[in-house]
Amino acid sequence: MGQGFVEASSSLVLDGARDIETRTLANQILRRVDALPEAQRTVVFLTYVEGLSYREVADLLAIPIGTVMSRLASARVRLASEDHSNAAVRVGTRTRDV
Repeated sequence: MGQGFVEASSSLVLDGARDIETRTLANQILRRVDALPEAQRTVVFLTYVEGLSYREVADLLAIPIGTVMSRLASARVRLASEDHSNAAVRVGTRTRDV
């Protein structure tokens, strides 16, 4: 009855596999962000990496705040659609192999 114990295999990483997975995922994300159009990539970087507010990004780029929001929304959609299309390809490939 739950005494605070955790399954060792889920919390201990003795071979660095979790670090490798984290680095691999980070590299995949960076490649996807790099593939965005420059305008979207710039607002993603300034907002999520630099931590600027939408207003600060708008002021820095001399664009309306609505444009910042639109570019971020478009970038999210694009990144999400790449993720879904990659999953569909993996599933489709797996199905054909069976």
